[in-house]
Amino acid sequence: MDTFKQLKIIFFALTAGQISYFIVTLFLIQNDTVILNKDFSTVGGFIVPLVVVIMVVASKLLYNKAINSKIEAGDEEKLITYRTSNIVKFALLEGANLFSITFYLLTGDFLYVGMFVIVMGIFLVNYPGKEKFMAEFGLSSFKE
Repeated sequence: MDTFKQLKIIFFALTAGQISYFIVTLFLIQNDTVILNKDFSTVGGFIVPLVVVIMVVASKLLYNKAINSKIEAGDEEKLITYRTSNIVKFALLEGANLFSITFYLLTGDFLYVGMFVIVMGIFLVNYPGKEKFMAEFGLSSFKE
């Protein structure tokens, strides 16, 4: 199986996991299945946005650093770097989303839903593909 298909499968699996967790959380809160603790909103209102911003920025910085360090490498090494960098970026963005959803589950505060939606948008914009790979490394053509 080629690298781009693998990355797309990983991307869709992580997307499905995040959305499933959010839907289950939403269901639990809407049906009053969980006991919400508004006291966590005081601490979470500061910590969660800070952690989310740090993870989003770190995902971009680590990705750019890895890509820029392999500009002069061979095609195979570039492909491995692209795959690895994307997986790390996806993991950091997913971690930020899971953190936001967990605090939503604890508090029921829609601030965390807003952060989930924003980071999910960032996550979806980072859809991997051959064209994106070629653009990142400045390649005019690429044959896997």
